[in-house]
Parts: sequence; structure tokens; C-alpha cells
Amino acid sequence: MVGVRIFCKQQRPALQARTMGPSQNNIRRLSIVDLPEDVLREIFDYFKEDIYYPRGEINYYHRLDADDGDFKNVQNLRLVCRYFSKIASSLLVPVVRANISSESLLRIDGLTNNPRIAAGVRLVQVVLAYRPKEVAETFSLYRKLQSKKVEEVADRCDYYTEFARDRENAPDHIRKILNARKEYYKIMSAWDGLLNQKKGDDGIQANREYLKYKEVLNKCYDEYRYKHEDQYRLLTDGSFAETLAASISRMTSLRAVSFFDHEDRPLDEFFDEGVTILANDTDRLREILVMPQDWIAIEDMKPIPKLLPAKLLWELPVAIHERGKQLREIAIGSLPTRSNFNTLCPVNRHGTQPAWDRLPAAFQYIQKVGVGRGGNMRRQTIRREHLLAKEQAHMNNYFTALLSGPCLELIDIDLYVMHLNFGLPQSGTSAKDMIYRFGSVFSSGLRPQLRSIALCHVSFRERELEQLFSGLSGKLEYMYLYDVGVLDGGWAHLLDVLREKLLSGHSHKKCSVELTSLCGGIFDSLPDDHVDDIDIFDEDYDFSHVIKSEKTKLHRDAEKYVSGTEGMVNPLTKLEAKLEYTCN
Repeated sequence: MVGVRIFCKQQRPALQARTMGPSQNNIRRLSIVDLPEDVLREIFDYFKEDIYYPRGEINYYHRLDADDGDFKNVQNLRLVCRYFSKIASSLLVPVVRANISSESLLRIDGLTNNPRIAAGVRLVQVVLAYRPKEVAETFSLYRKLQSKKVEEVADRCDYYTEFARDRENAPDHIRKILNARKEYYKIMSAWDGLLNQKKGDDGIQANREYLKYKEVLNKCYDEYRYKHEDQYRLLTDGSFAETLAASISRMTSLRAVSFFDHEDRPLDEFFDEGVTILANDTDRLREILVMPQDWIAIEDMKPIPKLLPAKLLWELPVAIHERGKQLREIAIGSLPTRSNFNTLCPVNRHGTQPAWDRLPAAFQYIQKVGVGRGGNMRRQTIRREHLLAKEQAHMNNYFTALLSGPCLELIDIDLYVMHLNFGLPQSGTSAKDMIYRFGSVFSSGLRPQLRSIALCHVSFRERELEQLFSGLSGKLEYMYLYDVGVLDGGWAHLLDVLREKLLSGHSHKKCSVELTSLCGGIFDSLPDDHVDDIDIFDEDYDFSHVIKSEKTKLHRDAEKYVSGTEGMVNPLTKLEAKLEYTCN
């Protein structure tokens, strides 16, 4: 509205002059449509969908809601007149969500054929949820998966009614949940009966509700198979990546592509006050029954099906690059975690031989990389052992290509999902041995534009970390290391290298450094008296006060040292000498 006032103030003399002339009776009253385009854009910006975090970074997992008030306002603005439509169209769809389906590709193609709408797209979200061939071809497995979904909602009903003592006289909302729970068990019984019926057994047949739910399951299975065939064709012949890349090439303002593995309507929506929805709405039940599986569900199957959508993590960036489009940001929320690691390996155009050389070119203009903040990487399952050498080679080759670009400004890697979590470390091992081995991923050398780097739950050899620290940019403003381990050697020399690199930088602001839960080297050699003994069951324990142990103080001292605090010596060198004296 500031722009409107400025415009009116600037036009006041001209308007006054016009009112003094003989054509006063013919003067048309000025309205908002007479405002210049740049002023109208400023006004319309108040109605646009906010897909950014406060610091200006894109929320890669933002969900565009068609029922949102701002979205409807932009729709209405486009209907006012052609002039408004021209300006407001670029605000209509800042985020495009691409599911693996022909229908989704057709919708996106239609949107991007309108140049003004295409110009407003900032983010493309690729949903990697998939209907495995093994499920589509085996009715018993399909039924088992769907029963598990309904059982999860029924269990949620138990959670909400667990403390209802007098269920007969319970409040209305509790009785509704109890009735829904009964309905869910009817659904599961009907589906079980479909497989266990005997000749002449008319017990289940006589119940119309059971027949209804059996019919729902049958029809949904047919639809599931049809949707699987569509997905399978799009992925095996490469047409999904090619068609989506063609649409992306028309998005002139596109910044980012994100990958994750959950559908628009995850089952979590039914896990609170909505636990009764599926019991009362057959249409919503059908919707759930034809949904594709997320990757955790797929990797829980035995044997694990082929994870075809994982190939899109390399296939789509390559297709975008070959269309002449420069991708600036990429966020990966889903990766294979148990098997199918070979799907990350690019193949040549004939699809017969590995072709890792295709990836660096596709990632050469990337400025921001995020891995591990969404999709199946948000939840960790039981992991007893590290990847086999061949499996880890596929993962690390992919990471090496992803992080090889000279334009990189921000790196955010969190591989908690790959952390060993079953049992305690065996004799002779420590925390560093439980972390994913990132290896020589950063061996590509200098990153002259890097401003921020965050690494969580990864381990290196000392020379690999030294190579990373030596190649850091002089523009670095932020470094965060959490649960980062050194597999051999120690941290003392690495802190010296890091301090020297940060002090030689030419950034206009001091680099902020956070070091937490480092492991390996001296951090595995601290005696017991360096860690405070905390009894959280002590009634005198004050939870508002965090007791600072010598271990956390050591991290703080290390942060101060590498940040360039004057007159400070390396705290690890000092401690190493102290420990050596104690041992002698």
C-alpha cells in the first residue's frame, strides 16, 4: 500500500491540472487498475504463498494447499481483468508437486505451457512414493499391507481411549472413537474372510458391511495394479524424467528440486482427532488403499522389492541439464537405506553401462545441497551393520558427484538414518565406529564459494577431514559439526588446520563454528572423571539447568580456538599432554 500512496502523490499535480480544464466532466475516476505494473506487483505480493523460511531459504517440503486463503485470493485476482491476470499469474503456483503418474505429468505440462504461470515456479517437489511390482502382482501381500494401515489407525483409537474408565458413559468424542475402532476391526475381518472362506460358509456373506468392504478392497486392488503399471512404464522407459525435465525447462525462475517419498495425503493425517474418518468415509478409505508406499514400507518387505524411483535421483538432474536448464538447489529427503544402492549409479544413454561421468556436469551449477531432512531419512529403523563395500561405493560416488560443483555455497548433510543403532559397540570399538563412513567424498578440492557447511552423523579418516578443511572457502560464515568422527589419528592437528584456514579467510563477518558430540581421537580417550555423573531420577535434579561436563567444555574451548580467539592454545594438545603425563 506504500506504493499506492507514492503513486497518488506523484500524480496529484497532473490530476489537479486536469480538473481545471474544460473536460472536467469527462474525467474518469482513477482506480486500482490504473496503477503501474510495478506498484501492482508490490500489492499482489501480499497475497502470494510464502514458501521461504525467515532467513530467506526455500522450504523444500512446503505443501501448497488449494484451500488456503492466499491461494484463493490469487485465483480471484486473475479473474478480475486481463491486466490483473497478467500480473497475478506468476504468483499462482510457486511450488509444483510431481507424483510418478501420467496424470501428474499432464497437469504440470498444462501449467508450464502458460508462460506467466511457469515463470512463477520456484520449487519442484518430486514425490518418490511407489507401488512395487511385487505388491501389485500378489493380492495376499497387497491385502496384508492395507490391513496394516487400518490396524495402525485402530491402534491409535486405543491410544485415545486408553484412559476412558467408564466407556458406557464416556463423552461423545470418546464413544465415536470406540465405534470407529469396532468398524476398523470389521474391515480387517472382512478382508481376512476374503482369503479364508470355505464352501457353504455364509456367515460373512450374510453381512452387507462385510461384503461392502470386500468389494472396496477388490476394486482398489484393481486400481492399484493399474497405477503400478503406469508408474512402472514411466520409470523403466525414462519418460517420467524426460517429460518432467521438458516442463522444468519452461520454468524460467526455478531455483530448486526436492525429492521425498510420501504422498500428498500421508496416513499421519488420521492420527489425532481424525481417527474416525476412515470408519465413516468410504471414499477416504479407497484413497488410502490405492496410495503408493513410502520407502520405509518398501524396505520393510521381505524380500525387499526393487526401488525403481531411486534412479530419479540421478536421472532427473541429468535430464534437466541436457535440456539446458541450470539447477541451483537440490534437497534429497529419501535415499536407499537397506538395499537397491545400485539404482544410484547412472547408466549411459543405452542403459547398459555405468556412467558416473554424467553426474558432475548435471550438478555443476548447484549452489545449495541438503540431504537427510525429509522423507524416509527422517525416521531411523534398526541397523545392525554398515553397508557392504560395493553398496557404500555407490552411495559415496553419488555424494562425490553431488558435492563436486564449484558453485556450492551451502552444504547440509545429515546421515543419522545410516547410524548403527542395535546394541552397544563391541569390545574395541567406540562411537565413531557406529557412524556412516563418508570417506573421500570431499576429495574434489577447493570450494571457493562455500559460505555454510553442516555435517551430522558422518565419519572420516584424518587425512580426509584435513583435505576438507584445507579446501574450505575464505568466504565461510558458518560451520556445524555434530557426531562427526575421526576413524584414525586425532582431532588436535585438524583443529590447527581449521583455525589457520578460518583466520586466512576474507569474509566480511567472522565464521560461526559449532562443534558437538565429536568422537574419535582424544574424545574417545577422556577418562571417566571428565564426564559428570548425572542421575536424572534424583528428585533434586534441576532439568532447567544443563550440567556442563568437561567433555562439553572441551567442545566449547575447541570452538573458541578454531574461531581465532587471541592468545589461545589448542585445547586438545594441552589435554593430550595431560593425559600422557597421567598415564606415565
